[in-house]
Amino acid sequence: MKSCVLLTLTAAAISVQSQDVRYWLAYGDVNFASSNGRPIGSELRAGSTPMGLSAFKIRVMAERVGGSNDTFGVGGIMLGIDWASKNAGNYVNRSAFEAAQTNKIIHSELVGWGKGLPGKSNSGEFTSVDVTPTENLRYSGSAGPGTSERPIGLWLSFGFGSGKNLYLEPNKPVMLAEIFLGIDTARMASTAIWGDDPKESGLQLFGAENATSRFTYLGDPSGSGTLRAPKKYVLAIPEPASLVALGGALVAFGRRRRS
Repeated sequence: MKSCVLLTLTAAAISVQSQDVRYWLAYGDVNFASSNGRPIGSELRAGSTPMGLSAFKIRVMAERVGGSNDTFGVGGIMLGIDWASKNAGNYVNRSAFEAAQTNKIIHSELVGWGKGLPGKSNSGEFTSVDVTPTENLRYSGSAGPGTSERPIGLWLSFGFGSGKNLYLEPNKPVMLAEIFLGIDTARMASTAIWGDDPKESGLQLFGAENATSRFTYLGDPSGSGTLRAPKKYVLAIPEPASLVALGGALVAFGRRRRS
């Protein structure tokens, strides 16, 4: 938990992938995207800054990599946002989840599902599909022994409609879900960087760890569309004094550019 100048979303390698499907986060709203000089739907870059935003949206994307086209009938997303002492099961409701959070810095809500995506029927006909929940949105714990402290977050389980499948072609990403993230700026300011400590979740797309884990996948949970290793994104927020110093530095830089 270090001091930092910018509210920053960083990652050494911003995307994560299974053997055949890559999963990554994208800018989900115009303010978040434009503050980074990027269009909505483009991949988050290391050093992305939601500067001045106490809330923003992200998109969970999936992309076929290599090989040929493929179809997927079901899937799941596990996005970790905090830590708690918990087994791998679900919380009974959002209130119970929020009460259990250790740091209570980030809260998340599902904004919407991907719609009008390329698809195929079970009989092989091309069609369009919508991501459709197969159970209610859950707040859940990730894998871990017993009731130990581990990341917890938003669990989404879905299909693509009766008799329909998602159809992915290589290098043509699709949006699976759009998620709202709110930040408790006061708590965040006391932490400075959220996710640099091993006991801080940051934002995590979870991979499969064991049979009871919640994880991100398409198709057969044991197949090639399953995310194998988690990917952590680190959030940071400026201290007020750092913002004043940053503002002065930017003014001075502008003056030097004009001289």
